[in-house]
This record gives sequence, structure tokens and C-alpha cells, in this order.
Amino acid sequence: CFLYLDADGICVEESPCHSSPCYSNATCYNLKGGHYRCICPSTYTGVLCDVDIDECAVFPSKCRNGGTCTNEIGSYRCYCPTGWVGSKCTKTMDYCQSQPCNRNGACISKINGFQCHCLSSYTGDVCQYDIDECVSNPCMNNGTCHNYNGGFHCQCPTDYYGKRCEYSPADCQRLQQKNLSLKCADPYQCIANDTEKLKQITLLSTSKCRTEQDRMLDTYFLCLKEKTTDQCDCPSNLISCVDDALESKSICNCRNGGTCFWSNSTNYRCYCPPGWSGPDCLNEIDLCSSQPCYNNGTCISNLNKFTCLCPTNSKGIYCQDLIDPCESNPCLNNGQCQRESNNNKYKCYCSSSYAGNNCEIYQTPCLSQPCQNNGRCNDYINNTFQCQCPFSYKGIYCEKSIDLCRTQSNRSLCLNGGLCQISNHTIECVCLPGYTGLFCEINIDECYTRPCSS
Repeated sequence: CFLYLDADGICVEESPCHSSPCYSNATCYNLKGGHYRCICPSTYTGVLCDVDIDECAVFPSKCRNGGTCTNEIGSYRCYCPTGWVGSKCTKTMDYCQSQPCNRNGACISKINGFQCHCLSSYTGDVCQYDIDECVSNPCMNNGTCHNYNGGFHCQCPTDYYGKRCEYSPADCQRLQQKNLSLKCADPYQCIANDTEKLKQITLLSTSKCRTEQDRMLDTYFLCLKEKTTDQCDCPSNLISCVDDALESKSICNCRNGGTCFWSNSTNYRCYCPPGWSGPDCLNEIDLCSSQPCYNNGTCISNLNKFTCLCPTNSKGIYCQDLIDPCESNPCLNNGQCQRESNNNKYKCYCSSSYAGNNCEIYQTPCLSQPCQNNGRCNDYINNTFQCQCPFSYKGIYCEKSIDLCRTQSNRSLCLNGGLCQISNHTIECVCLPGYTGLFCEINIDECYTRPCSS
């Protein structure tokens, strides 16, 4: 044992733990006879707790789902493959959380990404492109097609209407008989009891077959063409029909290029061009009301068109293309950048000596006060730390309480019924009669002292 004289000149035993012989923040406990014992944290082993346990070798399945395990001093880290997150790569990444399909399709989340099922008017990997329906020429009868985001509009020529300009209000039919009897079904339809379809003649440069009334219905005059000549025969009853329509029809007030169609003798309907709405096409449509810009883009509405002002994390006509936030290498000091859940945000995984959103802040390991239960934190040159734990605590962070009277295998430290006593950071085994030793492990040979007389 080690002895020294105190201030009073008394010889006392020096504590073997005074020189801090244990490494890795292990807890040192005095034993009788000048001995000591090191209680190691869970990630170290050895008599002096100076051997780092390689968790990746001891527990090869620490990182799940294909994650790569990297051993670190006193710990380990899992680097997860695409589609997995968490400290052990056990959580699947929800790629649909950020609505990557731009509200134009249904998102299906998968292990390694997502898939968008687009609406009929959109296409692209994330339904970011509007399909130009005008390419297939949907407008009939020389109608003009205007494509817009999510659909199309047909601007019909005079005499035609409908979504695709498929209807003509000037259709007239008759039955082939010698005696014609015409009647007005509405101001645009004159029907005769004949079997042959009446040919419509548009008379813009000739005065044949016109009435002397206002020329409102010039393009709808219906005349019977003689079989033997090019002359038009307009019966008086047909002219009377047109005259009646002129007297009862109101004035069409379609504005801003709207096309007028009559629904009956007094009412009309306006088919408005793109950018206008209302009964007379007087209301300018806010093309931004449908929120055509994606990824928080700002919509600027102009006449017949709109413009998307994209934030820094997106691009494209509709701001539909997300920019990978890790392309610019935002993580400093060897930090690792990982895109989060396809929402175009990123997270930096910093080395142990750096912190901050971009690993821009240098910090010592003890700055975050990792040691619990009043443990004292010690910084080291290699950016590691050790917690010097108080009495009866152990662990990397002094988070575990320990029973000093039990071994690591949970057996009693004092053998043969010896009583374990702890006083002033010193462990002592009080042995039963007949036993001795540091742990009462020695059976005393009572016969050695020759207690029996001859």
C-alpha cells in the first residue's frame, strides 16, 4: 500500500484513484489494500476502460434497411440509403408530404421516391407541364383554339357555337314537295315540309334574296335555289319569317371580342374569349385565381396571360421544377447535406465540433453540457469529450446509476456472505468469521494456528 504523512504527521493510506488511472470517463473506486477498480461506460472496455468498443462490429445490424454503420469514438453513426431516415434508418421517408405533384395529380409514395398520376390535362414527372389540347385541333368549323393552363377554349366564327364550335344556328331543313309551306321554329330555323335539305347561301356581296329590312340577319338568309338556274327564289312566307325575327330580336351587346348567339327571339348568349367573362364579356378574368404557380411562386395577372415569379428553390414557367437544395453545397466544414422529404429543404449533418443550420458554428463538445447528474465534462484535442461522473454513476453521459457492491455480471462483489460497505468513496468487504481477503475470497485455515491442544 502507499503511505504518506498528513499535516499532523500521521501515516495514512493514499487513495489509488487519486491519480485518475481510469480512461474514457470511467469511474474509479478504491479497494482495500491500495487497489482500485474502473467501471467502464457502455462503449468502452478493458481494465482501464481505454479500449473503444466498435459497435458496428459487435452489433452488425445496428443500421437497418441497408444503412452504413460508421464507428466513432464512444459511439457510432448510421448513414441511411435513399428512402430511409432516423438514427438507425428504420423510418421511411414520406416523399408525398410536400405535395410534389403540384396539385395536378395524385402522389404515390414509394421506398425510393414517388410517382405522380397526373390529371388528363397535365403531364411530366411531377405533372408540371400543361398539355396543349390545341395541337389536336379540337375546334371545328374553322374555330380558333386558345390553350390555357388546365384546358382550352374555342373562339368560334360567326354562325357557330359550342365548346368545339360544333353547332350552327342557321341550319334549315325542308321536305321536297311542289307546294312549300314554311314555318318559323325560332329566328334562326325555317322548316319546310320537304324532304331535301335546304342549301344555305351567305349573301354578302349581292342583293339577291334579301329583304329591305335591317341587315341584322344577312348571314342567316335562307333561300331556295332553283334546280335549273343560279337564281334564288325567296318565297314571301320565308321573307315574312325573317321580317318577324327582325321585329322581335333585341340588340346583342357582347364586348371585348365576344361572339353573340341567340337562344330565342329576344335573348342572346355571349361566348367570351380567353380573359373575359360575364353576360356581355365585360368582366376581366383573374387568371391567377386558379393558383397556377407552384412551389409558392407569385402569380402576376395580365390581360389574357399570367406570369409566375419563382422563389429561389424552383424554376420553370409555372415554378414547377424544384432545385436540389444540396447542389450549392450549403453545409460547411465537411458537413453532410441531405434533402428532406422532397420538400426542397435540406438538413446539414455536422461533425462533432460544429453546429448551426449550415455547420458554421464551431463548438467544443462540452458546450452543450452533455454530462448528467452533475458530471464534469472534459474537452480533448480531437474534439471528443469525457464525462467525469460523480459517485455511483456511470455511462457516456453519467446517465446510469450503478450498484458498486455488484460486479458487471451482477454478482455480489463480496464473496462467501461478506457484507459490502461503501464509505468516503471506498468499498470494503466485511467478511464473516473464517474468511478473509479483499473480497472475502480466502477461507481461513483455522488449524494453521493449532487451536487444538495436545
